[in-house]
Amino acid sequence: MVFSSSLFLFFFLPAFLLGYLLLPKYFKNSWILLASLAFYYWGAPLFIYILLGSTFIDFFIVQGIYKATNHQHKKVLLISSLVMNLGL
Repeated sequence: MVFSSSLFLFFFLPAFLLGYLLLPKYFKNSWILLASLAFYYWGAPLFIYILLGSTFIDFFIVQGIYKATNHQHKKVLLISSLVMNLGL
């Protein structure tokens, strides 16, 4: 799906915006994540596994950064996340 396609403009975008506006604040980030995954799955289904893997790994790296007390350990985790994501 391309951003300028009529399918995106008349179906996906209005559905996304409607869902975003109707959902409570607590669910908005989850809605954005699911809509993003659906958008990428629609365009390139094979790459969804890379996107899901990257999302899960980043989730755990961020938890590690949050729990770390040593500034050096936080920096190592941040750099590893950046290298992984830019390397993809």
